[in-house]
Amino acid sequence: MADELEYHVTFPTKFSTCTRAQRRSAGAEAAAATGDVESIERSSPDKEPVIFLLGWCGADDKDLAKYSAIYQSEGFVTIRYVLPGEYLFEGKLGGVNFIAVKVLEAFFDLGLEENPIFFHLFSNGGGYIYRAISELLNGRDPGVFAALKICGVIWDSAPCRPTFWSELQAYCLFSSDRQSQPWYMSYLKIAPSWLWLMFKHTVFPNFWEATSLMNSYIPAIANDKMPCPQLFIYSKADCITWYKDIQDIITKRRKQGCDITEAFWEDTDHLEHLAKHHDEYVDACLDLVLRGIDCFESDV
Repeated sequence: MADELEYHVTFPTKFSTCTRAQRRSAGAEAAAATGDVESIERSSPDKEPVIFLLGWCGADDKDLAKYSAIYQSEGFVTIRYVLPGEYLFEGKLGGVNFIAVKVLEAFFDLGLEENPIFFHLFSNGGGYIYRAISELLNGRDPGVFAALKICGVIWDSAPCRPTFWSELQAYCLFSSDRQSQPWYMSYLKIAPSWLWLMFKHTVFPNFWEATSLMNSYIPAIANDKMPCPQLFIYSKADCITWYKDIQDIITKRRKQGCDITEAFWEDTDHLEHLAKHHDEYVDACLDLVLRGIDCFESDV
């Protein structure tokens, strides 16, 4: 396991005091209509929001860059990281706790520990890391990480209930050679390794640990202690993430008094929401950031 996290960070060349996101808020719009420049300035945060994008297994950085562009155009800092596939597909899920610590350390390494922080999560590759982050920050002893201000979380095609079949579909969908061969060849190619994986789940202790983490994943998200606003982006047509699982989580979180919004479609597949519903996707994400900034400003 590498000691350092390999991530990509982009700092804005200049942080605008009135970006598109701020202009969309009611207060800023009213101020702009009256020419009240001071009100516009006050509606902007003193520190750039930081968006940490945690990608799906099999993603390339260029894939995540399409999403980070949403925030970079607003003058926000973006950080991109993709969890290696072996964590999900080779029973190494216990190592995600180490990754979570490294993610939080990155804010200090980059001098961003006082900025408003947002996580944009994709599929379970991002969801597993976030779960570990949330449990660390909301645990008994978060240590220096307690100073971090998590202001919002965006879930794209997640959380997905981890079953053998959902993991198999994800593996086939995001395998490196998926474009060069028929879908059924992917299944035939990995069938022996998955049979071996099932056997190892019953033999080796580290796989018992991975199984326990997977089984408790959905309940952990439904009872997440992070108090910030959260947005769930999902679809009825998703072949991997069952939409009713997400709806159940949303219902439970709202009953707990959490600030939860959703962007739901009938027709988009797993992780295809931005491509098919670009404007609505961008608006939903920026609305979440605005609400998070409001919470950050009220706590300062």
